[in-house]
Amino acid sequence: MPDPASPASPARVRWRVYVVEGQRLRRQVLVRPTEKLVLLAVVTPPTRLTVELYRGDRLRDRQEWTPPHRDGEAVFAVRLGRSATLLGSARLRCRLLIDGREVGQQTVLLGAPVIDAQGRLAGLPAGAPSEATRLAYVRLLEETARADG
Repeated sequence: MPDPASPASPARVRWRVYVVEGQRLRRQVLVRPTEKLVLLAVVTPPTRLTVELYRGDRLRDRQEWTPPHRDGEAVFAVRLGRSATLLGSARLRCRLLIDGREVGQQTVLLGAPVIDAQGRLAGLPAGAPSEATRLAYVRLLEETARADG
């Protein structure tokens, strides 16, 4: 029999950020300004869930939910809103917390680059990307290369 004075076992979480395409979901890679994003999370046992959204390193939104029951599992679907403009960082970072403890982060790269006829990036933003944003693009390229075999 568990000791009521001992802390509860940690919650198990399965989660990912997806792009909504009609009635289907796909894993995100580069996300266009018109595409809708959703975070899906399954938490067992149900517990307080907090989602923080950062644009670059700047916190833009924080939402928290507490499930009505404490048994079984809770399923959360959260629409991730963002500005359609290309101003600001190309990194949208989603941070997930359970009972105030971080369980993970996912980074979404916003905006599909426009390439001119000579293969150059057209319409570059006025500000240079941060080191963290450049590293996020490098990780994306590495993951894509591994997936392609």
